[in-house]
Amino acid sequence: MRYLPQIDLGIRQYIEHRLETGEVPMPADTSVYLIFILYGGGVYNGVGMKAGDVIALGLNKDPMIGFSHYTELFMVEMEFRLFFQLTGIVPAFCQQVIPLDEDVFLAELCSRLMETPSPQRPGVIEQAFLSRIQQDKHLVWRKLERIDLASKMLGSVSYVQYDHLASQLNVSLRQLERDFSAMLGITLKDYARIQRFHRSIRFMKKMSAAEAAFLSGYFDQAHMTKEFKKLSTWTPAQALQCYDLNFEGIPLGERSCNMMQSGT
Repeated sequence: MRYLPQIDLGIRQYIEHRLETGEVPMPADTSVYLIFILYGGGVYNGVGMKAGDVIALGLNKDPMIGFSHYTELFMVEMEFRLFFQLTGIVPAFCQQVIPLDEDVFLAELCSRLMETPSPQRPGVIEQAFLSRIQQDKHLVWRKLERIDLASKMLGSVSYVQYDHLASQLNVSLRQLERDFSAMLGITLKDYARIQRFHRSIRFMKKMSAAEAAFLSGYFDQAHMTKEFKKLSTWTPAQALQCYDLNFEGIPLGERSCNMMQSGT
């Protein structure tokens, strides 16, 4: 993970891909991805993309499938609150692939990234985002702050008591559930379910699948496998392999990914 020193922009990591022709699945995720198309093109969830385009996606409870053709992407994985600060778009819309080509700021930023060497791109992103952020404390932002706190609490435990979570935030459980559905487009329980999926993958890097299932809060390994199929189309073993390649800890410019949905 890459965090900024001193200033928390809500950026989780930068990922640079050079993709050859093939299908690229994106499992259910609680992050938002801002994707700059630097070269080539393809189709993602039915939305066409070409060099110079900027799209956003994420907060999805069902897998998304893309098809690329010799495409170079620069992806910024971010927290949903940062996406709202940058675009003013309620994160719930990210469940559909959103073309952001009419946003002059992002279009100009994409052009700059196309002309910038790989090692310098994170710095360009950081400075551009800092100049864009608006600390607007209106109603929508207050709700997102509350959801952001809830998401961090959900991410710190394997077993969640939702009524206790709501009481810690000084709201009713009903209100917290409404906030998640309205702002993120997924329910509180679905959000926790997707987080558990990603947490179990991290556990599997260090222990057996059975141990990871237990520590992640699944009933057993069979329950975990069933959930993986629903959220990613992958088995736990396939998810572990693809997660390493596609979604975490990729040094910029060092790896290419050509993942076939059923071939990994």
